Amino acid sequence: MHSLPHECSERRAIDRNDGGARARGSITALTSKRWFTETWLMEQKSLIALLALIAVVSILSPNFFTLNNLFNILQQTSVNAIMAVGMTLVILTSGIDLSVGSLLALTGAIAASMVLPMH
Repeated sequence: MHSLPHECSERRAIDRNDGGARARGSITALTSKRWFTETWLMEQKSLIALLALIAVVSILSPNFFTLNNLFNILQQTSVNAIMAVGMTLVILTSGIDLSVGSLLALTGAIAASMVLPMH
C-alpha cells in the first residue's frame, strides 16, 4: 500500500522529533552485546571456568590432548548426551519425565549383572 507524500514527511518529522531515542536505543542494543563486559562475564562464567579447567589440566598432564583421551571423554559422555536428547524431545512435547535417572541406574545394574557370570 502506497502512502501519500505528506504522510511520509509527517513520519520523517516525527522521527526527527523523537530526539534520536530510536537511534540511541539501537546503539545501546548493539553495545550491550559487546564481549568482556561485566554482564557478559557473569553470563559466561561457566564457560570461562570450563576453559580455565581445560587449560590447567592440559598443562599439568601431557596426555590430556591425546587422541585416546579425547575418545575416552567422548565415550563416557555419550550416555548423558543421548539421555539429554531424549529429555529435550520429551520437554518439547510439553511433557516431563523425572524417571530418567532411575531408569539409567536400573539399566546399569541389569547390564552389570549380565556381565558377571551366573553361579
